[in-house]
Amino acid sequence: MIDGKTSISYLIKPGDNIYIPYDSIQAKLITNSTVRNIELQYANVYFNLFQNTFLTKKSEPLCLLDTLYIQVPNKRDQLFKERFDIEVEALKEYQTSNHLSKEFYKVQYDLIKSFHDEKYLTVGFFPFGDQYLAKILSEYQTVFSNEDLLFINSYRNSIRFYEGLFFKLKGKEENVSELFSGDIKDFLIANNLAKQLKKMRSGNVLTEEQKSRLALIKSQKRIEYINTQLLFNKLQAAEMLDYDLNIQNFTDIKSQKLTYVVFWASWCLPCLENLKDTKNIRSELTDKGLNIIYVSIDKNQVSWHNAVESMRLDKKKCYFSPNDNANIVKELDVKSLPHYSIIGDNQIIEKKSLPLNNPEGLKKVEELLRK
Repeated sequence: MIDGKTSISYLIKPGDNIYIPYDSIQAKLITNSTVRNIELQYANVYFNLFQNTFLTKKSEPLCLLDTLYIQVPNKRDQLFKERFDIEVEALKEYQTSNHLSKEFYKVQYDLIKSFHDEKYLTVGFFPFGDQYLAKILSEYQTVFSNEDLLFINSYRNSIRFYEGLFFKLKGKEENVSELFSGDIKDFLIANNLAKQLKKMRSGNVLTEEQKSRLALIKSQKRIEYINTQLLFNKLQAAEMLDYDLNIQNFTDIKSQKLTYVVFWASWCLPCLENLKDTKNIRSELTDKGLNIIYVSIDKNQVSWHNAVESMRLDKKKCYFSPNDNANIVKELDVKSLPHYSIIGDNQIIEKKSLPLNNPEGLKKVEELLRK
C-alpha cells in the first residue's frame, strides 16, 4: 500500500486489521498488534531518513545522472554502494533495537534493494558509454528471478529498465523469453502488449505477431489482463462495461427513471468513506424508487471488482468506465472524485450534485422523488 500524499510504501500482510488516521502529514498505519505497528512504522522511519531528502532535493539526486557521473561512472557506482550500505545498516539497527524477526529484515532488505535498483537502472535513458552499460547488464543478469517480489512497484520498474537496457545495447527487440522465465517473463510480455494496445487508435484484434507473443504467456491472470485491454479498446465513447463485462450504453441508462450517479474508484479513499457512510441512506432512497448507479473510472478491472465486493455494492448497478473520453464522464463534467450527478428521462438534472450524507444533497433528491 502507498500513502498517496508522500509516496511511502507500506508492506501489508494478509490478516492485518488496519486503521489509518489522517491527523498528521504522513499516514500512520495502526493494527491491533504492537509488533506489526513497529514493523509498519519503519516505512515512515526509512522515508524520513532517506527518501524524503531525495524527494525534496536536499541531497544529490540518488540516480546520480549528471555530467560528472556520466564521465566517471565508477564514482556513481561507489556512491550508490555507500548509500545502500548506510540504509542496510539503519535497517539492521532498527531490527535489533526493536527485537524484530529475520523475516521483517529480509522483506525490508528486498524493498530497499528494489528502490536502489530502480534508480540505478535508469542509466539506459542517458548517454553512458556502452562498456559501462554492458557491465551493468552482465551484473544484473541473474538478479531478477524472484517472482514473489513482483508485487513491489520498484521491482517491476527495475525489470522494465533492465529490459530496455538490453534492447538498447542489442539494437533490436529480442525475444523476452531469452532474458526471463516464469511469471516475470509473463509479466513483461503482458506489459509490452498492453502498451501496444493502448497506443492503437482502434482495435480489439491482435496482429499475428501479438498473438504469437500472447501464446507465450502461461499465467491465466496475465492473459485475462490482455483480454480486458482488448475489451477496453472495443468500447465506444457512449459505452461502459457492467459488472459481468458486458457492454452497456450511457444513452440507455440516461433514459431510465430518476438516477443518482456515483462516480468513484477503488483507490479513492474519500469515495470509499462516503460509500460506507451512506449505506443506510442509499438503501432507504432505493426503496422509495431512486435508481442509484456506481460508475468506476478505475483503469484496473480486477481492482474495481474487488472494491465492489468489499463495499458490497449491488453488482447490477455497477459500471466500469476506463475511457477518459467516455460520454458519461464528459457530459457530467467529472473532473475529480468523488463526483455525484442526477440524471433521468433523457436529461441531465444536475451535473454536480451533493453527496447523500449532506442535508442539502439529500433534500434535493427527496424533492425530485416527490415530483
